[in-house]
Amino acid sequence: RRLAAAVGRDKVVLPEPTPEQAELKVKVLELTRPHLLACYKEEIQSKSGRGKAMADIKRDAGAALKEAGLACTAGELDDAYMAASSRVMRDLIFDEGKRVDGRALTQLRDLGAEVKVLPLVHGSSVFERGNTQTLATVTVGSLKDVQSLDGLTGPATKRMMLHYAFPAFSINEVPKRGGLSRREIGHGALAEKSLAGMFPSEAEFPFAVRINAETLESNGSSSMAAVCSGSLALMDAGVPMKEHVGAISVGLVMDEDAATGTVTRHRLLADIMGLEDVLGDMDFKIAGTRGGITGIQLDCKPAGIPLDILIEALGLASSARQDVITVMEAALPAWRQERRAGQPCHGSTRIRPDFVGRLIGQGGSTVKGIEGKTGATVNIPKDEPNDADGMMTVTVFAPTAAALEECLQMIADLQVMPAVGTTYAGVVLEVKSFGWLVKISDSGTGLLHISEWDHEYHADTVGKLAVGDAVDVKCIDLDGSKIKLSRK
Repeated sequence: RRLAAAVGRDKVVLPEPTPEQAELKVKVLELTRPHLLACYKEEIQSKSGRGKAMADIKRDAGAALKEAGLACTAGELDDAYMAASSRVMRDLIFDEGKRVDGRALTQLRDLGAEVKVLPLVHGSSVFERGNTQTLATVTVGSLKDVQSLDGLTGPATKRMMLHYAFPAFSINEVPKRGGLSRREIGHGALAEKSLAGMFPSEAEFPFAVRINAETLESNGSSSMAAVCSGSLALMDAGVPMKEHVGAISVGLVMDEDAATGTVTRHRLLADIMGLEDVLGDMDFKIAGTRGGITGIQLDCKPAGIPLDILIEALGLASSARQDVITVMEAALPAWRQERRAGQPCHGSTRIRPDFVGRLIGQGGSTVKGIEGKTGATVNIPKDEPNDADGMMTVTVFAPTAAALEECLQMIADLQVMPAVGTTYAGVVLEVKSFGWLVKISDSGTGLLHISEWDHEYHADTVGKLAVGDAVDVKCIDLDGSKIKLSRK
């Protein structure tokens, strides 16, 4: 309001329908009612087939209006035909309790779920509800792959990312493809938030995850199908989700008193399809587990919907969600714990904080050497010890199970300390003014101080060894991960 006042622009008042437009709506309803009712009662299951039949009815109505001498624009005919289609659909629901595809008001379309549909990705699934079908794939990465956020408030990074795609072929169209649409961004955000509540914490699962939900076919509630397929794909990838997240959309048709705005009658529809979304009054998207709600979004056409109707819709959604989750659990009851042969995999190990420097090595040489040899990615926490016992969790992401095991073993070997009093064959890695850094096999690198060179004093002691020289040394003390060596 302050912005509108500052700009000085008045609110645009939409014009009231003219008497001619009102008469046109009445005439179009008279012409199309019997044909629309017959079309709806055919219970056509194909979205494109029903759409073609309804387009033919509108074309015939336009021709009849032209013969009767009633002139109207294409836009006016579209508006009048949309109102007629909605009215006939509502009367069928109110009077006969049936929907245009033959379902009862609270009946769901046929459900289907399948996992492991793509062999080479970390996790994959297909979820189907009637003519709506979504393919989801999951990629698991290290914490180096988290998404950086630029918001002024909130977290700086995000470990779980869901990208929703709605290609034109999913609705039998071939328009020019540009950037992401508002629909794709909004539906992706809703699906991501719906899954976030069941996504494990960083302590439980220290990895980044990207979910790609691709709509293969759409006839209503593709965002809710993205939630279901995303939950299945996450569990297929071995992400320890607490439980499945199912989702459903509830629709509404209602009649209101023109004078008071009071709702005179209403009916709720479970699992609405595209036509019911367009011609109805509400698209109430609700996602959650068996026990509660994790995501919600309400789209409505009226100025408002009474609270008691919304409460009734939540109850219907809860019941329908149980059926959806039952189908999902039949496909995959819990997150997959076994690893697949040849599949990229991930794991973790715990180390003491004083061994972090040893794992990193001089200039990162040690960890880079491990990554170069195994092909794995090692992620070392930058913060203080994150485990209750003071240990730190190092995560590893590897191309194969064999590479993962090799990498974890190399990290474990770095934590094996030499025995005090034992002599080792070492190699000089670096010369310092106060001594030498000597690598002693796989037991690590220790300091040979100049005072431990000999029992007698020698001038220019540092010059007696160069990088690469072999020298026998004895471990004389351990200070955490630090190794003290002697040549005496």
